[in-house]
Amino acid sequence: MTDLQRGGQKGPHKSISNTLYPAGLIACALGAILHIWLPQVGGWTLFAGGLLIIISHIADARQVSSLGVRAKRLMRMNFLGAAMYMIAGGSAVEGKSMWILFFVIGTVFVAYTFFALSHTDKKTEL
Repeated sequence: MTDLQRGGQKGPHKSISNTLYPAGLIACALGAILHIWLPQVGGWTLFAGGLLIIISHIADARQVSSLGVRAKRLMRMNFLGAAMYMIAGGSAVEGKSMWILFFVIGTVFVAYTFFALSHTDKKTEL
């Protein structure tokens, strides 16, 4: 979870973003696990998890605009990782094995941004 989703932002959407981002990550992990036994349910859960993360990013759009260049780039990378989760969910629902590739790419993007944002300058935090 990034500093942005941890509560650094202010406004009426603070609780929405703080709830949606972790719920989306949990749904993505649960969807990948569920795909083993229930491929359709797992795919839709993975898709919904990516959608929750994207909605969280949309709710934080105003706060992201005040960040530094590196932090903005990392947040866009995190958004792209969430989009990869959605593509993976769609591929899993269709029964294609490419969903694994998209899931791995999304996980790498989200994990990298998680650790990189925690090491950004304190000036770029909200």
